[in-house]
Amino acid sequence: MKRMTFSWTTRLALAALLTVGAHALYAQAPGAIGGSKGPAMRPLAPPISGPSKESVLTPDQQKALREATQKHEAEFRKMQEQMSKLQTEMNKLVAAPKFDEKAVREKAQAFSSIQAEHMVLRAKLFAEAVGPTLTQAQREQLEKLDAMPTRPAPRPDPVPGAKR
Repeated sequence: MKRMTFSWTTRLALAALLTVGAHALYAQAPGAIGGSKGPAMRPLAPPISGPSKESVLTPDQQKALREATQKHEAEFRKMQEQMSKLQTEMNKLVAAPKFDEKAVREKAQAFSSIQAEHMVLRAKLFAEAVGPTLTQAQREQLEKLDAMPTRPAPRPDPVPGAKR
């Protein structure tokens, strides 16, 4: 059997997309933004252990952020659906008998572009909804959080017999 070789950037892109795809499956949990009305709207990054930015906010600031996010729920949902579609297409390309690096790269770039827009919108909402009301102490706490090394939360054990 002929062995396929991939450049390190292709491997990295594939690993990132497969990880994001797996996370999308876990993001369908109850209680996420959108609730029972449709797919969950959670960040695509793996969950991070430790304090979050929201933990630094007062209840009023958390409410303002939640309301701002809910106003843009349709936009977030559309991005999530686009990324999910691209992930499905990427999975098909990865499983194809012949690897098409150009097609994979196009899907990966499209996915990254949408993911970047998602992150920018979340940052913008945080800055607009909460930024003006942050105290100096909160800003310092947020800076400390940004400087803290983070580790992804533990994942369930892989499928028995799967190679690591």
